[in-house]
Amino acid sequence: MIINGTSNNDELTAQQGDQVFGFAGDDTLDAANGDGNNILDGGSGNDKLLGNNNDTLIGGEGNDSLYAKGDSGNNILNGGAGEDDLYAEGNSGNNILNGGDDSDRLFVLEGDNNSLNGDAGDDELYVMDGSLNTLKGGVGNDFLQTLSTIGNNTLEGGEGNDTLIGTLASDSEALLLSADRLFGDDGDDLLYAGKQGTKMIGGNGFDRFYFGNGSVPDVPAEVLDFTKSDDKVIISGIPQVHNFEDIILEQVGNDTIVKALIDGSERNLGILRNVLSSDLDASNFDFIIPVFSITDAASIEGNDITFTITRTDDILIDQTVTVSTSINTGDTASVSDFTAQTQTITFAQGETQKIFTVSSILDSLFESAETFTVTLSNPTNGSIISSTNGIAKGTINDEDIPLAVITNNSIFSVKGVGDTVRLKATLIESNSTFVNELGVFVVDNAEGRINGIAPGEQGYNEAALTLAKTQSEGVFSAIANLPNLFKTDIETNSLTRLLEFDSGSYLQFFLVKDGTVDSFKAGLIENTNILFADSSNQIITQEEGNFTISWKEDTTETNFDSLVVKIESTDESLTIGTALQEESQAKLIDLRDISGLVKADFSVFREAAYNNEVYFYEVNNAQGQIGSLEATSANRANYLQAAINNLIKDGETGETIKFAVSNQGQFTDSAMITGGSIFAPMIIINGTLSQLTDNNTDNDPQVYFPYLGVNSDGLDHIRLLADNTFGFEDLSGGGDLDYNDLIIKLNFTVQ
Repeated sequence: MIINGTSNNDELTAQQGDQVFGFAGDDTLDAANGDGNNILDGGSGNDKLLGNNNDTLIGGEGNDSLYAKGDSGNNILNGGAGEDDLYAEGNSGNNILNGGDDSDRLFVLEGDNNSLNGDAGDDELYVMDGSLNTLKGGVGNDFLQTLSTIGNNTLEGGEGNDTLIGTLASDSEALLLSADRLFGDDGDDLLYAGKQGTKMIGGNGFDRFYFGNGSVPDVPAEVLDFTKSDDKVIISGIPQVHNFEDIILEQVGNDTIVKALIDGSERNLGILRNVLSSDLDASNFDFIIPVFSITDAASIEGNDITFTITRTDDILIDQTVTVSTSINTGDTASVSDFTAQTQTITFAQGETQKIFTVSSILDSLFESAETFTVTLSNPTNGSIISSTNGIAKGTINDEDIPLAVITNNSIFSVKGVGDTVRLKATLIESNSTFVNELGVFVVDNAEGRINGIAPGEQGYNEAALTLAKTQSEGVFSAIANLPNLFKTDIETNSLTRLLEFDSGSYLQFFLVKDGTVDSFKAGLIENTNILFADSSNQIITQEEGNFTISWKEDTTETNFDSLVVKIESTDESLTIGTALQEESQAKLIDLRDISGLVKADFSVFREAAYNNEVYFYEVNNAQGQIGSLEATSANRANYLQAAINNLIKDGETGETIKFAVSNQGQFTDSAMITGGSIFAPMIIINGTLSQLTDNNTDNDPQVYFPYLGVNSDGLDHIRLLADNTFGFEDLSGGGDLDYNDLIIKLNFTVQ
């Protein structure tokens, strides 16, 4: 069967003997549960292809991911153009992985007799387990490594300056099989011998052959084409071998044995075939001594300070180094400013950086920056400490910028170095059957007082409700029934709001259950829908300077997961178009400060039976005034026509910009919008703009706006789900109040 996708992002499934073509778009082609002999062709776009046994996977253009997971193997994976990831696993092996053009990554997770071909580009080829595999880098500067402890793999670098790494670990089974074979081919290659007698041929170019790599080999490596004038032997990570005087060169027949005295005994490190020891001198050898260094670090008081420790000159040996804190001459911190500690840090094979964390201690003092010292010592396995960067300074900055919880996990303080400070709110999780909204208002002080009334005192709840009704701001709503393709926006933490407050403000967040801040202000929902934070309905956790607020909307529930939001301070600029989205009923796009054209990239999602259309129209102000016409119930009859007359058009094509999509679909496009104005959305319910503009008033569909007064049912039909992200409810009277009937997400770029 031939199965064809579209130019959109498709999800297609194959069974047996099928030919599946994704064409353009970021497609998913799935034959993982099929019976084999399928051909999956992603076409252009960043595609994901899943095979089983005896399948052929073709990535095509784009950065693709190809997976073959069947136990029987015999799959062919062709990445094509783009930076692709190819994976094969299954005991039987016999898979062929071809990276194609550009820089690809190829992985064999298990199995034998697999063939990995990087082709053109700077590729990475790995065998995690198995033997009798062939790794060919092709053209480019490639990285080839076998992590299998069994050995008997063949690594061929091809053209370019390649890195080849044989089996480094010991394994009793490895002694039963042949060692790995490394062929550098053309180029200046790096060949790392394993522990089981790796055979190495550098080929043309200035090649480097690594012996030891952290320990004395069980079986010495063999170099079959060492050229004195071009190549070098590198002995790395063996504590007893630091220079030419530490090695012994012994002539045995036509070969030179490279030895060293290890713990009183001569040990063979490697063999140079057909090389006279008398022809060799110190210029033919290099000795790598790994060096540890540490960088200065700083953080806000009360947060962890993270130092980066770097190991250079060796990536293939386990080593440790001791890190300790102290207060030295010139330091300004005291023992009460941070938690002193000493830690031994291990660098495993291939690791070049590690972190060391020191906890600073929050206090109530306003202070200048305070410093302390972190020192490296006791390096192991032949490594040393950098003579210039073995000591680092830790700096504790005062807590002016961060967000902090200061009263019973409910009141937040925000401080910045300027007059204002910005917060970033990210929707992490929503598990409610209602569409809830997160709101926030400013209280008097760190105690959470409102007009002088403290929490728990008589009249506090009434004062909080009044403040929520008059001076609060809706952060965003979290809808329950998400369109399928919109779910990834939550899964990838991409539904965010950037909020701005006066520096030094104290904030209280609250939850509007099954409603919005706007509907509460309009008197459309009861006071009981407003949940203020207490231990019964909210918990707050902190991690790395940000806070997660987790709500439960009913005390009968067990988990605090009705709404989960991350709050953090940020120096990000406010999102283009959002300046008015803090206002009441202001689900708006504000481009007043931008002249010229603005590119609007948008996505439209839908979970609705009705075929709705959304348009944006120009308004004078945040209250929705059009000319002299205000957005009130008294002007309801004329407001629709005024909005139609002000619909925005593409600044380049002159066409009216329509937002619509099929049910459970996603429509992605872009348009050019002329800046300098405010734009409000309107939704046409189960109808079209042409029905509104023809001469037949009998077929006019219903239209809803952000302004409750001009809506025929007086209800809120539009919710703000994130910055420049709007959710729409298409049923009169609120219907099912799910606000997922159409969702529009916009991103603006100034041209």
